[in-house]
Amino acid sequence: MGDLDDVKAMKWFYVFDLPDGSKTSANYPDEILKIHTSRRDALRRVLATHVPDSRNLTAADLSSHEGYFTFELAAHFAHVTGYEFRLESIQKARLMGRLLQIGNIDFEQFDIQKTEPESIEQKDFVLLYGLMYHLENPVQSLRVSCAMARKHILIDTQIFPYDLSGRIEDSAYMHQRQVEGVFALTAMARQSG
Repeated sequence: MGDLDDVKAMKWFYVFDLPDGSKTSANYPDEILKIHTSRRDALRRVLATHVPDSRNLTAADLSSHEGYFTFELAAHFAHVTGYEFRLESIQKARLMGRLLQIGNIDFEQFDIQKTEPESIEQKDFVLLYGLMYHLENPVQSLRVSCAMARKHILIDTQIFPYDLSGRIEDSAYMHQRQVEGVFALTAMARQSG
């Protein structure tokens, strides 16, 4: 079987446009899959508005999964590295990259929770989409992604539906600072059995 047949035989998290005009099959309803195209379109707007020189820059996709956003970045940047924890996702991304003939990408296995910010190779643009809410230590992902970003960083995660602001004590009652927004944590459901 060729790469196209292999890709068509798999279930994918994302819907990819294939060279023969078909699309990959995913196990999610259209209303859920829209988050991917919505995030892709937001990425395009950010790049057009804030990174006009992207063709001369490098990029990183932290949590690259099957490569959907890595491939989008590859259309805008000189070189892109997709960083992913799961080997199966890296293998699928490499397969899709070959099929789509995208040559300015690499995929590396990477554990953002065990990476020291000082050991990071910097990239001009860093994308951190849809990862933080999966992690036990989301602050570590912020440290690593910020250390990696030489010029630009774009972070997107689940939305906390409250618009809170006010003043909070900062080491002493009389010393306060303004707070805009909230960082929320949720308890994981316990598995029985």
